[in-house]
Amino acid sequence: MKPSRFFPLLLPPLLTASLLLALYAFGGLFPFGTKTLVWCDMKQQVVPLMMQLKELLTGNGSLLYSPLSAGGMNFWGVFFFFLASPFSFLCLLTDQEDFLFLMNLLVLLKLSLSALTAAVYFRKRYPGLGSLGIPLSVMYALCGYGMLFYQNLIWLDMMALFPLLLLSCRTLAKEGRVLPYTLALTAAMVVNYYIGYMVVLFLILYFGIALPLSPKERRGRLAAGFLLGSALAALLSAAVWLPSLLQYASSGRGRDIIAGLKSSRLTAYLHTTLSLLLGTALVLPALLLLRKRGADRELALQGMLLLLLTLPLILEPVNKMWHTGSYMSFPARYGFMTVFLALSLTGGLLELTEGARKEGRSHPAALLLGGFCGCGLLVFGAGYVAARGETLSRYVRTLWGNNASFWGLMVFFGLALVLYELLLILREKQLLGRRGLCLLLTLTALAEGSFSGQVYMLSARDKTDTALWQQAADLDGRIGDDGFYRVKAEKKDFDVNLLGGMGYPTFAHYTSLTSETTLSALKKLGYSAYWMEVGSHGGTALTDALLSVKYQISRTEAPDAVYRNDRYSISLLPDALPLGLLTDDPGWEALPEGPRIETQQALFEKLFGREEQLFTAYEPEILRCSYEQKNGRYYLRTEGEETAFLTWVIPVEGQQTLYFDCFDRISTALKEAVNDSFQIAVNGVVLADSYPSQSRNGLLELGSYEDETVTVTAILKKDLSCVSFGVWGLNRQVWADALQQAETAGLRPDNSSPLSLYAGSFDNLSGASWCFLSLPWDEGYRVTVNGSRVEPVRCLDGFMAVPIGEGENVLTISYLPRGLAAGLVLTAAGILLLVLLLRSRSGLRFSGAAEALSKAGVFLLLGAVLVCVYLGPVILCLMGK
Repeated sequence: MKPSRFFPLLLPPLLTASLLLALYAFGGLFPFGTKTLVWCDMKQQVVPLMMQLKELLTGNGSLLYSPLSAGGMNFWGVFFFFLASPFSFLCLLTDQEDFLFLMNLLVLLKLSLSALTAAVYFRKRYPGLGSLGIPLSVMYALCGYGMLFYQNLIWLDMMALFPLLLLSCRTLAKEGRVLPYTLALTAAMVVNYYIGYMVVLFLILYFGIALPLSPKERRGRLAAGFLLGSALAALLSAAVWLPSLLQYASSGRGRDIIAGLKSSRLTAYLHTTLSLLLGTALVLPALLLLRKRGADRELALQGMLLLLLTLPLILEPVNKMWHTGSYMSFPARYGFMTVFLALSLTGGLLELTEGARKEGRSHPAALLLGGFCGCGLLVFGAGYVAARGETLSRYVRTLWGNNASFWGLMVFFGLALVLYELLLILREKQLLGRRGLCLLLTLTALAEGSFSGQVYMLSARDKTDTALWQQAADLDGRIGDDGFYRVKAEKKDFDVNLLGGMGYPTFAHYTSLTSETTLSALKKLGYSAYWMEVGSHGGTALTDALLSVKYQISRTEAPDAVYRNDRYSISLLPDALPLGLLTDDPGWEALPEGPRIETQQALFEKLFGREEQLFTAYEPEILRCSYEQKNGRYYLRTEGEETAFLTWVIPVEGQQTLYFDCFDRISTALKEAVNDSFQIAVNGVVLADSYPSQSRNGLLELGSYEDETVTVTAILKKDLSCVSFGVWGLNRQVWADALQQAETAGLRPDNSSPLSLYAGSFDNLSGASWCFLSLPWDEGYRVTVNGSRVEPVRCLDGFMAVPIGEGENVLTISYLPRGLAAGLVLTAAGILLLVLLLRSRSGLRFSGAAEALSKAGVFLLLGAVLVCVYLGPVILCLMGK
C-alpha cells in the first residue's frame, strides 16, 4: 500500500495531538511547564491507583490482591474498572513524583487514538467520503465527551474502541463475519466492564433494530451470529466481568433502584448532558441534507439509534438505567456513543451528497471567506474564554453546568453551526471543491476543539498544586519495615488513595468498589468516611493498635520522625499490634449501634478479656443550650440569640488521651445532617472550626494530658440529633497493661506462592480459642491452621477470626478473588470454542430452527431493553410524582 494511502488515517491523530500540544504550551502544561490536567477523579483515583499498580507490579502485592488499599482488598475488579488499558503500563517507566505529568501524556495519546480509530471507521464505512473523514475524526477526538470526562481516563479507551466495535457490527450484518464483532466486544468488556454494560445495551438496540431493516433472507443468520458472537465474547471475558461484578455487588453502592426511579426528576441535567455534544455542530446542518437526499436503510438504522441514545440525555429515569440504576455525577457516561453515531450519520449524509458531485476546484474567494471565518472563530473562542471563562468553566468547579454556562457555550456552538452551514452552502453552489471543504471543515473543527480545550482543560490547570502533591509523593519508600504494618494520616491532607499509591498498606480507599462491610466497620470504629471514601484518619489508640497502624503521616514536626520533608513527617506509633490477636471472644458478628466509644469499651473487654474501664465518659459542666439524651439519641438545640455551647472541665488523673465525637448513622451520603455542628476548642485553642465535616467525621482526638485540668468547649452552630456524642478519656496506664499482656500470632507477609499473603507460627500459651485478624471480610481468603483448611467467621461488621487450637499453631492465609476460578473456566471454554470455530472449514451454519429461535431471542432482548430502560423507568418516575 502506498504511503499516501495512510495519510488520511494518520492526519486526524496528528492534528489532534498538535492542537492539544498547542493548548498545553499556551496554558503552561507539561511538557511546556509544570501545570497538569489532573483534577477530580483523576487526582483522587486514577493517579494514585496507577501509582499503586506500579507498586503491585514491582512486588508489593499482585493484580489479584492489594495490601495497600482498604486494609487489603481484591484488586482485580479495581484494575478492570480503572486501569485495564495498555497505556496504564507506562506507569512502570514513571517515577512516583512524575505521575501527574504522565496524565497529560495519556490524555493526548488516548484522544489521538480516538481520532485514529474514527478515521479507520470513516475510511472503511464510507469510502466515498474521501478526505471528508478527516474533520469528522478530529471532531470525535475533540468532542465534548472527551473534554468533559477525560479525568476518568479509562473511558477514553472505550471512546477509542467504539468506532471499531461499530464497524464490526456492520461487518457482521453485511458479511456475516462473527469474529471481528466477538473480538471487539471482548476488548470492550475487558477494558471496562462498567461501560461495557452500556455497550451491551447499545448492541441490543443496534441488532434489534437492524434485524427488521435487513433483507428477509439474512435475518435469521444475523440474529444467530449476533447471539453467538455475544455469547462467545461473554465467555472470553468471563474471567474479568464475573469476579468484578461479584465484587461490585458487595460494595457500598447498593441502592433501591425502584425507589430511586420514583424519586427521580423527569428531565436530565440538560446543562451538563447536552454539553457533551459540543464540538459536533456540523451534525445539525448536515441533517438538513435529509430533505434533499433520501437515506438508505443503514442510515435509517443510525438515525433511530441516535434518537434512542439522545433520549437518555433528556430523560433522567432513562439516563439512570443506562448507569445501572443510579450515578453520583458524570451523567451520560455512554455519551461517546451518541456523539459518534451523530458523526457517523453526518458522514453518511455527506457521502450521499458528495457522490453526486465532481471533485471541482475551490473558488479563491470562497476559500478566503471560509478561512477568514474559521480563523475568526478560533480567535473569538480564545477571547470569549478570556472574558467569560469563569462562567463557561463552571463544570470544572462543580461537575455540573448551569443555565449561564450552558447558554454561554451555546453562543460559540451557534457560531460554529452557522459557519458549518455556510461551508456546506458554498460546497453546494460548487464554490468549494472537496479538498477545500475538507480543509475548512477541519479548521472549524480545530477551532471548536480549541474552545472546548480552553474551557475544560486549561481551566483545570490550577486545580492541583503540583509542588504540594509532589511533597506527598516524596514520602514513597521512606519506611524500611518488612513486617506487617499499616499507615494512617493524621487528617486528610491529601487524597486518601495516595497512601496506597506511595506503597504503604492502609485502610484508606476510595473507589466504587469499596466494600460495604469495611465501610460500615470503620465508621463504627470512629474513622472518617463519606460516600465510597474511607479515610485512615480518626479512630483511637485502641482501634489503631487492633488494625496494626504502626506509622502516621502528619504535617507536624514529629520529634520521633522516621522521615521528614518540608511539609510532612512520618512518625512511629508504638502501640501497634502484629497481625493476629489471640482471644477467647472475637466479638459480635456486627458491631452494635450507639455511642462509638462505648462500643470500643465493650470491644476492649471482649477481645482483651479485661474488665477495667479503658474509656471514661465525661459530662459537660457548663451548658448554654438545650441538651438531653433519650431513647438512645442525643438532642441539642440552640436557645435565644446568644452563642450556644457546652463546656467540659476535666480533671485528668494520670495520663489520658481525650476524644470528642458527634456521629449519627452509617450511610453513603455526600453530606450528613450533623455536619458543621460544632467548633471545638481545648484550653482556648481551636482544634476544629467545623466538626463533623465531610472530610473529618471520625473521632476527634483532643490530645494527651497528664495530671492536669483540661477545658473542652464545643460551640453549637445549629440544632442537631445524633446517636454518638460527648467527650471520653482513654486511660493510658490501663491500655499499656493490656498491650503488655496481649498475645498475638505475629503473622508476616508471605511470598511462597503467587496466592500467598501472610503466614506465621505461634504458641497459644493462654489456650485462646480464636485468632482475630484485622483483614477486611472477603470470601476470597483461604486460611489453614496446622495444614488443615479452616473457615473464617465474620466479626465486627467487616473483619474475620479463625479458630485455633492449644499449643503451637501454624497459620497461613492466601487469596483468590471470588468468581475468578469459575471465570477462568468459562474463559478457557470460550477460547476452545473460538479455536474450533476458526478451524471449521464449513464456516458458520445455522439450522432453520436455530435462526427462528435467534430472531425471537433478539426481539425479546430488544423488548426487555425498551421496557426496562426506556418505558418502565419513565412510568415509575411519573407515578412517583
